[in-house]
Amino acid sequence: MQTISEQPKRHVDRRLIAARKTKTVFVHLFRALLLIGLSYIVLYPILFMLSTALRGPEDYYDPTVIWLPIHFSVQSFADAFKLLDFWHTGGMTLAYSLLASVIECMMCALTGYGLSRFRFKGKGVIVFCVILTIIVPVQSIIVPLYEQYRFFDFFGIAKLIGLVIGKDLSINLTNSIWIYVLPALFASGLRSGLFTLVFMQSFKSFPVSVEEAALIDGCGNFRCYRSIILPNAMNAIVTVFLFCFVWHWNDYYYSGMLMAAKSTLSLALRSLPITANSMLEISSDPVANAVCVQAGCLLMILPLMILFFIGQKNFVESVERTGLVE
Repeated sequence: MQTISEQPKRHVDRRLIAARKTKTVFVHLFRALLLIGLSYIVLYPILFMLSTALRGPEDYYDPTVIWLPIHFSVQSFADAFKLLDFWHTGGMTLAYSLLASVIECMMCALTGYGLSRFRFKGKGVIVFCVILTIIVPVQSIIVPLYEQYRFFDFFGIAKLIGLVIGKDLSINLTNSIWIYVLPALFASGLRSGLFTLVFMQSFKSFPVSVEEAALIDGCGNFRCYRSIILPNAMNAIVTVFLFCFVWHWNDYYYSGMLMAAKSTLSLALRSLPITANSMLEISSDPVANAVCVQAGCLLMILPLMILFFIGQKNFVESVERTGLVE
């Protein structure tokens, strides 16, 4: 039989349980609304492009068509595919992005390991320069970059020989894959400073005692790096490679200054309205032209979406463990 003192206590416990349940409901509701809002902000441009690209000519000026087209058509995708020369331009973009990403990932990992493990004079200056590559935008150095690749001369050797023989021996590296490969070889390509810092933080968290044990057993520094460090840094490697590939694939400004007009998909997409005006029969209609551009944008991001869906689990896990966000 319950005493009089136990009844108020049970009444208080019920109130606390009800308050906790109410708080939990509000927290879940707020979290759901926040995720819905963020999803809308992220997905709205893609849904808008998809809705626009699937419209037939009859729906262009129909005010009743807002999201779902009445007359579905994929003609805009066929036109954009042809105007972009998707197989050729996409293949070139894939080759540039893949090669540059692999080299840049390897060199940034090696640089990050050296800066995180070894002590030497000038290390602080090098780390400062790495951070400086993140701070300084490429727009501020594009003129000397163009000058460097247009008249490429390794340490001025060709210029000295040219003064003797009276001939310009500089090499024109613009409109070639070397504008991506050379910076990647020296860990100074697109976002290389950020990737180097990611590897530095990843290697610093690795126990030094494991390396010391390997060194005692006769393992050299490079072999220790190759056989012990890299296999345990796969999360950082996957993260850096994926972000590096995406940034090279989407690059517009850097390639626009140093590459030909239609060397990559981003440059071909820039000239798509002009190409549509000159080649399509419906080019006199600005709305039809805009629909073709939306279809071209979807074609450009389609390979990246496929890549993300294939490696979604590893990608999310690697980003979570390294803390790298775009």
